[in-house]
Amino acid sequence: MWIALYPGLFNPIVQSLVQFVAKLLIGFKLLFLRFLGKKIILYVYDLPIEQNIFTCHFVPYEKLSRIIEALYLRAASLLLVFNELTSRYMSTQYKLPKYSFEYFEILDYGFDIPSPEKKHLVFEKFKIVYSAGFTNPRVRWKIVDFLSSCDETAKIEFLLVGRDSHLVELAKPNVKKLNEVEQGILHAIYNSCDFGLVLKASEYYEFGATSKFSSYLHSGLPVLVPENYFYLASIVRKYSVGIVFKDCKDLLAKLSSLTPQQYSSLKY
Repeated sequence: MWIALYPGLFNPIVQSLVQFVAKLLIGFKLLFLRFLGKKIILYVYDLPIEQNIFTCHFVPYEKLSRIIEALYLRAASLLLVFNELTSRYMSTQYKLPKYSFEYFEILDYGFDIPSPEKKHLVFEKFKIVYSAGFTNPRVRWKIVDFLSSCDETAKIEFLLVGRDSHLVELAKPNVKKLNEVEQGILHAIYNSCDFGLVLKASEYYEFGATSKFSSYLHSGLPVLVPENYFYLASIVRKYSVGIVFKDCKDLLAKLSSLTPQQYSSLKY
């Protein structure tokens, strides 16, 4: 049995005809291993073609990339995916049998972050961290749209952490920005916060959980998820690891009514 991360070394996106031939040979090698009786399991944590379409609306050599992805996925004995939406989409796109899929729901990226020390929620102000790569304009637009709807006099303080956070064009007294930091420093940052925020920047997000979601849970932070992020909202409700909210006003109301006992029960 052989387990491999997908895409990982098997990124199907083709950038040139030479690369197409090289990826084709890799696909044929996977098929040959399968023919020899090797059980191949692909741990599908991302769909790079779809991600590029949702983010950039363009994939170079898309038809060739689809051929490569179909070859890789059909060579697998089993495909581990986030959820049923992902399996339905992949099954329809590449004519894959339903028995080829198993679900893992939440991806643990293996963050080297120790759990924070036990602490009580300070009700004078809620400190919320939003960790992301702000190079993506969709991510920047989403966080600006959300923060603009939040009353800056409310008892919420936001900390934006990630590459190019300075590109977030928003100046509010309750919003602070911190550029990308080493994983070892994230522990101290998360430990100074009360909640981790996740937003849905595109429909692609419904295919799984984001890395920030995993890092929050790994560090013991309760997660705040908007109700329009249907997949993660269902995970948060299922395992009681955070709060699902409609908008910033609804979020503040739910935070204000939270008791210390309820907060402790939310910590993963």
